[in-house]
Amino acid sequence: MQLLQYGLKDGCLVHIDTVSNGLSCGCTCPSCGGKLEAHQGEKNRHHFKHYNVTDCEHGSESALHIMAKSIIANTKTVYIPNAPSNIYDKKTNGKCYKFESAYIEKSIASEIRCDVLLESGNIILNVEIKVTHEVDFSKKWKLYNHNLRTIEIDLSYMVNDFNESTVRNAIERGTKTQLIYSPKAKEIYAKWWLGEWKEIFHDRTGHPYVKKCRYAKPGEITYFIAGDVYRRDYSARDCHECYGCSEFDSNQKYLLCRGLYGNLNYEAIEQIIEVKRKNNIVQYAELIINGEKKTFGIKS
Repeated sequence: MQLLQYGLKDGCLVHIDTVSNGLSCGCTCPSCGGKLEAHQGEKNRHHFKHYNVTDCEHGSESALHIMAKSIIANTKTVYIPNAPSNIYDKKTNGKCYKFESAYIEKSIASEIRCDVLLESGNIILNVEIKVTHEVDFSKKWKLYNHNLRTIEIDLSYMVNDFNESTVRNAIERGTKTQLIYSPKAKEIYAKWWLGEWKEIFHDRTGHPYVKKCRYAKPGEITYFIAGDVYRRDYSARDCHECYGCSEFDSNQKYLLCRGLYGNLNYEAIEQIIEVKRKNNIVQYAELIINGEKKTFGIKS
């Protein structure tokens, strides 16, 4: 069970050891807004409890979220990973950047609500704080459509034990920071989000194969031929619908389906309206390409 260490007092986040004991602490829950009572006894760890009601389950998560946003807004400094160079590149390299301005909970075009929006000149960065929920695909489409550079800082692992020092350290070291979208790599993100994730296995001879494919018959195993951009199944039928790179790497679990998209020019995609998946296989996609709405697959 999480022990609530932080409450809100006069709109500011305060630690349990900085307030008076009992109801005189004058604090409310960061999540539900209920009245808190400070318990500062000698036996148990000091903590807040909800007064006269059952403790809600999200007080610590909300406190962590509020603290992280406040730290970023005050320091205007975050770690930003490098933009990927290809569809398999999940770089962790990057560095800290200090911005000129910071805005908490600012909306972009009424569609995107940023946890913190950082600005320096014409450079804009949306910062998302992950405590309970990560950036979902619906929001990713909006980031893509608005060309909004975005990072996500995962702090979920420290929800049971955190303070300003550990949170700031996590924000500026960037060990749990992911680049969600970068205008520099717009085409690459389109391929990530519109592509398919297939589980790859190996047979006794070491050849890679997949068990799921939109073009394979039920129970049919599909083989990949290393060094080529096609696959071959047991019937020795070549198929040129899968591709992703010039040399197949069995560790790569991301593939594009040419059978679904044809020879789609990903640079021409202006907007991602909707994408439907089943078992990580794309079933349907609706896109705006060069001003024209196009659909791929079947919407079920």
